[in-house]
Amino acid sequence: MSKKATITVLPSSEHPDFLTVQDAMMQIADAFALLKGEGSDGYDWRLVSATTNSPFVAVGELIAMTAAPAGLLADAVLRADEAFQGLSDILDGEESHGDFDVSLARKLLARNLNGVGLTRIDLDGFPELVIGPERAATALETVAAPKLATSPKRVRGSIEGELVDAGHYRGHPALKLKERGKGRVVWCRIPESLEEEFAGEASLRDVWNHARVRLRGWIEYSKTGGIASMTAETIQHVRSRPVSTEELFDRSFTSGLDAVTYTDRLRDGDLG
Repeated sequence: MSKKATITVLPSSEHPDFLTVQDAMMQIADAFALLKGEGSDGYDWRLVSATTNSPFVAVGELIAMTAAPAGLLADAVLRADEAFQGLSDILDGEESHGDFDVSLARKLLARNLNGVGLTRIDLDGFPELVIGPERAATALETVAAPKLATSPKRVRGSIEGELVDAGHYRGHPALKLKERGKGRVVWCRIPESLEEEFAGEASLRDVWNHARVRLRGWIEYSKTGGIASMTAETIQHVRSRPVSTEELFDRSFTSGLDAVTYTDRLRDGDLG
């Protein structure tokens, strides 16, 4: 498993020809530290390439250290994804529902208001984040707010993905899911009345093996339409199985017509 990130730092528009080495290097160091996350013993970002030309660019690859336990790199990738997601959320003025270092994010964002004009963070598997002064100011206001408004949209539905953690979210037992569609990491709260049922349906082994599950309940969406969190009511394991060739073919699909005749009639609207 390989995970790369590219950090690009540009000077401010007010001083396009002046970017200090310290500001540029600190911005890149803080960006990689943010993506590394806390509790990160055993893996780190290896420097792949760097250029001090304008713009200042560094490429890193997430790797496990020599003595790292098996499977630790997968956890490191998840931490990087979750940190990137958290930064993306606050840049959109949304509350972050994932785990990432907010104090480190503040340092990164503050530098975009003084010394650095633009920061680009390109992490494998996600659209590039572009941080300018306006977005940095919005994000700083977001993390400074004592409490944001509740989710503007709450609907019943289901989320399918990999079970990656179990713990507590806002005082409730919860499961952490890496959603299948867009790869968002979502905390799914378990109501007190359903704790025993969920404890019997999901095990620590499911978490360790990143079992694929489908949770159904109330999904809370953010103002920008992304999944923020969930209150789960049921859990169902999604298990893959071998599929035979016969199951893939429907020999009666064309009602005995050959492919050319069927296609012609379909185009002419004569199928009845």
